[in-house]
Amino acid sequence: MKHYRSKPSSMIVIGGRALGLEFAQMYARFGTKVTLLQRSDRIIPDHEPEISDALRHLISTDDRIDIVTGVQVDQVYQKDGSKYVKASVDTGKKVLVFEAEQLLMATGRRPNTAVAFGKCWHQNKKRRGCHS
Repeated sequence: MKHYRSKPSSMIVIGGRALGLEFAQMYARFGTKVTLLQRSDRIIPDHEPEISDALRHLISTDDRIDIVTGVQVDQVYQKDGSKYVKASVDTGKKVLVFEAEQLLMATGRRPNTAVAFGKCWHQNKKRRGCHS
């Protein structure tokens, strides 16, 4: 997590599972205006729909987090000090552009070690494994 000298005024969080929700709620409680973008049609999609609906209602009203679901991120870019996320929403029916001072990616916890170890293994065959 990047260390900020001051609280960002606005933030886009991409990812609506546990870590994304925790960071979104934390920053919202610090006073940052937070927009959370989730790929699936609901936050925490691995849980029961009733829990997802109740949690969405709670954090969108109590913490004033804007939650947008059904989002396919098409482009992320920076311009004039702001971060932008261009995304298709509602299975491509709408294209929206979100703007914020900061962007936080919380899109998963599965490591992509196959690529890293594959490169490392090929570069260091004689020494067997990863070495710096």
